[in-house]
Amino acid sequence: MANQDDRDKEYIEENTIVLKGEDGEEIELVNIADVDYGDSEYCIMQPVELGDLADDEVIVFEVVRGENGNDSYAPVEDMELAQAVLDEFYRQCDEELEDDDCDCDDCDCEDCGSCGCEGCGDDCEDFGSCEKNCKKDK
Repeated sequence: MANQDDRDKEYIEENTIVLKGEDGEEIELVNIADVDYGDSEYCIMQPVELGDLADDEVIVFEVVRGENGNDSYAPVEDMELAQAVLDEFYRQCDEELEDDDCDCDDCDCEDCGSCGCEGCGDDCEDFGSCEKNCKKDK
């Protein structure tokens, strides 16, 4: 079973895009999330090389749809708008967590519900495959 570092590396590889700045300099960014807010679409990204950014800081970009099918990304400079987009992202995350049927509080299963822990209530054959060894009534 893949550990968290391997899953993080895989996610970064699959979600990295390269953007060119106005000066032609290329920057690699990891697309953390796509968020619809208002009448626009935004991407929440973080540079692969953080530079001056803290590891919990991100950059919000507005997706600008090109007529030829090539999208461009404009950094959101209005801090209130950027915060509103982030708040919408957090709201969506909270909603997703509320909709989750699993009651595992400390489970790191890749497919929660298949580990057989008592929180999931699923008595499947994969019990014990959970990296955190969920406890199950026997």
